[in-house]
Amino acid sequence: MCDFYNLCLSNSSNTGQLKNDGPRIDRTKISWTNNLKLLFSKKTPLSQDDYSFVVCQYRPFTKSILCYSRKLNERVYQQPKIYPNDKTDNIGFSVSGVGARSGFSILASNNITDLQFIDNGQFFPLKYFNEEKIVDSLFSGLIVETCG
Repeated sequence: MCDFYNLCLSNSSNTGQLKNDGPRIDRTKISWTNNLKLLFSKKTPLSQDDYSFVVCQYRPFTKSILCYSRKLNERVYQQPKIYPNDKTDNIGFSVSGVGARSGFSILASNNITDLQFIDNGQFFPLKYFNEEKIVDSLFSGLIVETCG
């Protein structure tokens, strides 16, 4: 995908516009999202350092591979604060959302989860990261008592 994008970039006209003719619009090789079109219009090349492949939870008990990148993923929302890179160790809980077919349910995952992981669920991570440092955690306000 990265090679095809860069090939299209090198073959583009001086305006840097995508055209519907020719091999550039080939949906089997690349999906032209709004972010990717914007990068293309700015003539920004992609490199393999711009993305990584990570394991994600598509549905309960179904893992998949995700190409993880702020440049290539259309809407990443808070994911970079929860999983800043492919080496981050974090765990969170997905709670079923409003109108869930199966009623209330909760599942834990140590991978990025899909929005539909469990019926429009909301994900509550154990830790938030800011520039690779823990900023806040799920239990940051917890008072710990010890027996002794």
